[in-house]
Amino acid sequence: MASEKLRSLGKHLGTFSPDLGGGKAVVAEAIGTYLLVLASAGVGSSFGAVGASLGGLQPALAPALTLLALVLMFGATSMAAFNPAVSLGLLLAGRLPKARFVPYLIAQFGGGLAAGLTLRLLLRSTLLGVSGTQMPSVLALLLEALISAWLVWAYLAVTEKDVPVLQAALVLSASLGACILWA
Repeated sequence: MASEKLRSLGKHLGTFSPDLGGGKAVVAEAIGTYLLVLASAGVGSSFGAVGASLGGLQPALAPALTLLALVLMFGATSMAAFNPAVSLGLLLAGRLPKARFVPYLIAQFGGGLAAGLTLRLLLRSTLLGVSGTQMPSVLALLLEALISAWLVWAYLAVTEKDVPVLQAALVLSASLGACILWA
């Protein structure tokens, strides 16, 4: 009974194979990137602004739950990439039209910059995000490449065929949360 309701909801939400025509997809990328960066950097910035320590699940849950909602809202419009590495992976796999790549990048960088400026204004702080690591830079870069590859792989998995948006949202948000916990 519950699984039938879930299937019905998935059919109602559509599949994760959007029509990328028009400007709606680019606007969705800008808004989605803004909200995702706001959640990701905001969780660390807001804790840092009040002098609290950040730990536990907050750094992973805020962006993972945000991505879950964003994929449900925008997945059928723009594929909900919200990340230049994901857009590049989708482009190289032939799942993002070449004509959309540069507009997506502009929207994603613009959304990220706007989120950073919003946090700076709201928190009246120069501290944006938390990036304290004892890891050597080369290893940090390698780790970033590995988790980026994981996220791109998750996006490629849900765009390979008509995957229900709800399923795509769960796969992508769980992957993001796991990557953040792992890193």
